[in-house]
Amino acid sequence: MELVKKNIHMNRQKGREVSQIHLDEDQNVPDRKADVEKVIWEKSEIRVEEVRPAADHVFIRGVVCFDILYMDHERSQQMHSMHGRLPFEDTIQMEGVAPQDNLCVEWELLQPAVTVINSRKINFRAVITLTVTLEEVYDEDITVDLYEAPQMFQKKQTASLLQMKVSKKDILRIRNQWQLPADKPNIGEILFYTVTAKGVRIRCLENRLLVQGTFLIFALYQGEPEGSAPAYCSYEIPFEETLDCSNCQENMISHIPWELGMHELEIKPDSDGELRVLSFEGVLELSIKLYEEEEVEGIVDVYSVAQEVKPQIKMTQFTRLLVKNETECRTAKRMKIADTSARVLQICHSDGNVQLKQTEPVEKGLKAEGEIAISVLYITADDMQPLRLAKGTIPFSQVIDMPNLSASSSGDGYLYHVVPSLEQLSVQMMDSEEMEIKAVIRMDAIVFDKHEEPVLTDIICMPMDYEKLNQLPGMVGYRVCPGDDLWTIAKANYTTTEKLMQINGLKDEQLRPGMQLIVLKELPAMQ
Repeated sequence: MELVKKNIHMNRQKGREVSQIHLDEDQNVPDRKADVEKVIWEKSEIRVEEVRPAADHVFIRGVVCFDILYMDHERSQQMHSMHGRLPFEDTIQMEGVAPQDNLCVEWELLQPAVTVINSRKINFRAVITLTVTLEEVYDEDITVDLYEAPQMFQKKQTASLLQMKVSKKDILRIRNQWQLPADKPNIGEILFYTVTAKGVRIRCLENRLLVQGTFLIFALYQGEPEGSAPAYCSYEIPFEETLDCSNCQENMISHIPWELGMHELEIKPDSDGELRVLSFEGVLELSIKLYEEEEVEGIVDVYSVAQEVKPQIKMTQFTRLLVKNETECRTAKRMKIADTSARVLQICHSDGNVQLKQTEPVEKGLKAEGEIAISVLYITADDMQPLRLAKGTIPFSQVIDMPNLSASSSGDGYLYHVVPSLEQLSVQMMDSEEMEIKAVIRMDAIVFDKHEEPVLTDIICMPMDYEKLNQLPGMVGYRVCPGDDLWTIAKANYTTTEKLMQINGLKDEQLRPGMQLIVLKELPAMQ
């Protein structure tokens, strides 16, 4: 006798740890840069450069890159920029981690702030949150049939299982360049720029991934000749690219969080040699996980009327998809301008960063709460300080529709992933002191259900104990108890479900508590 098995390839979360690093660093203004009077705008991002697992701990090394736009100390109409890098490292204790393990690291930069200490020194403060997840890829075998097993009766059970087909990281690199409109001055120096990826959609194709979206680029630059007023421009770069992805199929279930990675904006000359061309290169970092849902019919019990059989059953944990959904959350808020000393003439640019604070199951849904950190750059009537920045936050709350979820769907049995992204952001002046901000947030959510199923791992066969069997009555009357089924009754009385149905005139295997059955044992090996 041989057990015919089907291999199931899966992944599971073995551990998760969260660590925080508080940055509070002073930075000197480089000698070649002008004095700092007032910081107008700052941006910062985390770049993780090394993740090194070791025995029961993880070492992480990275850098916080920040840029500031500031006013000159001597000539307040002049603007300058400054770039800085703050290295960090952390050792996170994590029981069970080994050097060869696969780790997923997520990071978030909270409450970044730049303070002017004096004209030649600034202070940068922020909180870095690092979340390390230990994932294990493993295999389980499910017995689906028996080969050369005469007179062996099988009980099968169908389970919905999720197989891991692809688990890897990849990048999508986008390059583009464009020329300034005719009404814009030549570029002397890029003072400040922002890059946002919006409308990113990722779809499975055969052995490929289709990635679509748009890069939104805003650039503030010093125009030529030197000393002229700063100018700005905006540009959209739509993209539709494919990435090679072996084993990918169109019907697979995808979970692909993405992050905006390295990006660079450079000045290039046009055909006439004038500095009027901007060249962009940006990277999307993809964490690709593709699954295939499969209905597997496995053997969960066996018995024989010709020999003694002891099935070896192991309870094994599997994962299945509970629900996958996406939704849009619309939110709006009026925001007061803190500095009202000058009249607002024009809004130049608005930017937002979505921060998800909490997710929890509710009845028939998953509730997501968070906020959008808003920055609005605008032009004022003040010739001494024409550019100013308004900051604020917009809270949001959305229930993502998930019919299979309930308020009690919590604990170790479920795993939630919600990936938010800012789809739309609009800012409109309501009066001289107040702005109305409207935003649309897209949330992709997926919920996995971890459950245990019985798996037949082996069968121990022994000769039939006929002396014991002969002591049992050949025919008995049996009253059905709650929870009984034909399989259990047949196995306990050395007969078959077919024989029970035939003798008792049953049309199907449905039993009711209190039913009277006639049970005849079978002894084929003694005939």
